[in-house]
Amino acid sequence: MIRGIAIALCSVAVATAAAGRQQAFRSGVDVVELNVVVSSGNRSVSGLMAEDFAVTDNGVAQTVMSVSLETMPIDVMMVIDASASIHAQLADAIMTAGNRIRDELRGTDRVSLITFNQLIQERLALGPAASAGRVELGRRVGATALNDAIAVGLTTPVPIERRSMVMVFTDGYDTVSFLDEARVLEIAGRSRSVLFIVARARNANAVPKAFYDALAAATGGLVQIVPPFVVDEPAPLGQPQLSPRSSANPRLLDEAFLKALNDFRSAYVVRYTLTGVPRQGWHDVTVRVTKTGRKYDVRARKGYQW
Repeated sequence: MIRGIAIALCSVAVATAAAGRQQAFRSGVDVVELNVVVSSGNRSVSGLMAEDFAVTDNGVAQTVMSVSLETMPIDVMMVIDASASIHAQLADAIMTAGNRIRDELRGTDRVSLITFNQLIQERLALGPAASAGRVELGRRVGATALNDAIAVGLTTPVPIERRSMVMVFTDGYDTVSFLDEARVLEIAGRSRSVLFIVARARNANAVPKAFYDALAAATGGLVQIVPPFVVDEPAPLGQPQLSPRSSANPRLLDEAFLKALNDFRSAYVVRYTLTGVPRQGWHDVTVRVTKTGRKYDVRARKGYQW
């Protein structure tokens, strides 16, 4: 079913209001669930146990009660820019990468797709990846409601027995959203989903990198900036411009999309019962690996709103 902006923004408003009341991290009595990526060098680290993690919540040490790795089915929501700036070659690369993600998912995993310009449209309803249709963007027209689209992704409810990642692709700044960056960051602090952003940028100033980084930190996700197509770069003065057919790379985005999926799959789910800290308000969280023998890099959300 395809939803236009009136329905989509109504959903954002309702979900945003609900987020203020929802204890998004509860899977029991005051249980907090964290998505934690652990690496050493350039390789993911497996085999860690609950006793190998040290967690503090608002400065108070917490007892990790369970750790799981790759045991829960996942939901992947793709949130894809379909505004007028997405040219045909880039659209082909987006669809190629999106279909690679669908094909990589397992039998118990689910996938969905929404696209956005000034409208937010559901193109694939959440369902088993094996029976999902192909990733298609439709017409690429209009402006960019990036903030509202991210909010729709982050406020989609996540069943307790599943994990959820939201994968966003865009090529620039928001231009028409109702929600500002501060409100989206507040929503991210309440969401159980982990946000991954892949952006194709002409240069470092072509996307709101600081906003992306803040969203990733708020959810424990990852930001990847992909170099532009050759066709987007003007030829030197006096030299012929390469044709789009000869310069476009239909697999330009595959690596970034698959890296996001593999990053999410390789993460630990670390759970603890909130102890010694008032429930309401913002919680700063730190996660360390205490097991000796290696130098560990740990990435997890920096905090959450209860």
